[in-house]
Amino acid sequence: MAQKICKHQKRESIAFSCKSLILQEGLKDLTISSLAKEANIGKGTIYEYFENKEDIVLELANILHTEYLDEVYKLAAKKNSIEDKIKVLILTSYEKRFIEYRKIFKELIGVSYYKTNCAFMLFQNHWYKQNYQLLYKYIQKAIKNKEIKENSTIFIDSILSTFVGYFMLSFSKSDLQKTINSIDSYINNLFLMLRV
Repeated sequence: MAQKICKHQKRESIAFSCKSLILQEGLKDLTISSLAKEANIGKGTIYEYFENKEDIVLELANILHTEYLDEVYKLAAKKNSIEDKIKVLILTSYEKRFIEYRKIFKELIGVSYYKTNCAFMLFQNHWYKQNYQLLYKYIQKAIKNKEIKENSTIFIDSILSTFVGYFMLSFSKSDLQKTINSIDSYINNLFLMLRV
């Protein structure tokens, strides 16, 4: 059992040590040689822990995603209204401290558009399920508390799709604050319709 823990920790360590190179180069221009050099290990050692460069990026994405979700859970727990909880879930990713998370996630989304049968799709499916379950929990609680209409859970897919859409568009817009304001307005207006 100790060997598995050590291997997992070593994978995380290697991926994390490659973070700046991954963020700088993007997935397309990465090579195993450059990643090994960045991690200060041999190319053969990389292959002891990872199948390919995508596997390293995915490991880093999982690390950053876990950090992000931990923060979202803490922040959302402090909010009372359903709108504020959902704003935390969606808008926290736009905070400066999560820029690395956003860049890695953008890479994964981009690759999954042209490689539909890959580990990045599994990551996205996992991301979607986690966020769906969290939104479902928040919305169910708001329904139970008679804050919003009974059938409000039907909007979970549209909330998540809007989140991803705004997320991708945010990289092509020069003014990130406009994106944040649009999301805020979207959530406010959605819940105006859903209020009991």
